[in-house]
Amino acid sequence: MVRRNPEDAERTLRAYFASSLDEAARTEEPLAFDEIAAYVDGQLDEVDREIFESRLDMNPTLRAEVDDLMAMRAAMAAEPARVRRRASSSSMVWALGALAAAASLTVAVVWVAKARLQQSSADGQQTSTQQAAAPTIPLQTSLLDAGGVIGVDAAGTLVAAPLPALPADQARDAIAALQRGTLPPAALPRDLRGAGLITLMGERDPRKTTFGVIAPLATVVRDTRPTFRWRPQPKTFKYSVTIYNDRFEEVARSHERITGTSWTCDVDLAPGVTYQWQVSAIRIEGTSSMVADWAPRPPDAEARFRILDADHRQSLDRQLVDAGSSNLLRGLAFIRAGTLDDAEAAFSALAAANPKSPLPHDLLENARRLRDQPTLPHK
Repeated sequence: MVRRNPEDAERTLRAYFASSLDEAARTEEPLAFDEIAAYVDGQLDEVDREIFESRLDMNPTLRAEVDDLMAMRAAMAAEPARVRRRASSSSMVWALGALAAAASLTVAVVWVAKARLQQSSADGQQTSTQQAAAPTIPLQTSLLDAGGVIGVDAAGTLVAAPLPALPADQARDAIAALQRGTLPPAALPRDLRGAGLITLMGERDPRKTTFGVIAPLATVVRDTRPTFRWRPQPKTFKYSVTIYNDRFEEVARSHERITGTSWTCDVDLAPGVTYQWQVSAIRIEGTSSMVADWAPRPPDAEARFRILDADHRQSLDRQLVDAGSSNLLRGLAFIRAGTLDDAEAAFSALAAANPKSPLPHDLLENARRLRDQPTLPHK
């Protein structure tokens, strides 16, 4: 979670109240933030409480602000105990904790998010995110994301806190994902998609176990020395991995017998090239060894992957800077680049942060389906 500076948060809340109280009330004697928070927390004595309530009777705007804070307190009380434990006796910290709790509701109070809304980008490019004039705006849909809130308000505007400006195309993709659970087109080469993968000829061995490849599989990978993972063969002690290029020429091999179920390539693979790999299960009996099984094997498809090329790497790096720590935005950036394993990891983290929302799970499932699609997905 991103840690917020208490002094910055207090200044944000003070500015919020200052902008919300009408001019007539502020010209008499401005109310301190601590006094308003103390009233909401029930910490004023009888005399001070009567004075404060007399001002409420004369100031409908102040009354609305107090009601908003009370609503946040009620929202926090309704959340699980793990959220309530994050709140302290400090009124300011309590207010921030209430915001985090309320963000998981269908309608969120997002004045902190709006205070950190994206400004226009340095080159003047227009985005679909805007600075809101109102201090509170209900969100049609929202998620907790890497310590902040990301959502779409009633005007169809992306609300993301705390994030810098987003290019218009990235903001549109985020809005589509939040509203409809759709993903942007993936730069996944045709030879990695379901229709482009070659199915190995032969019949499935009836003795075949759950032994098989896990990753990378039908995806683009960022690392020129990727890590290969597979499910174990119960009766096997060691494994060997072999990597082939698109002409089925061997380009790399694990020189030592592997005892675990993963191996990181020890040579650099070429960007923009499609490879395939195979893992052999080796059974050792006394001083001899033999290949007992291998994966993939008929009738499974070849285990193909491609190393990310230079152009897509530069584009992805820029998008990841824009995304910050947002798992939603990072997942969408990975989808565009075709790095599906990374996208699934980002959406899995988003789902873990929002266990009651079906949206992150839908995004994760849609990302997994991309490996089986013969054509590019539609927005």
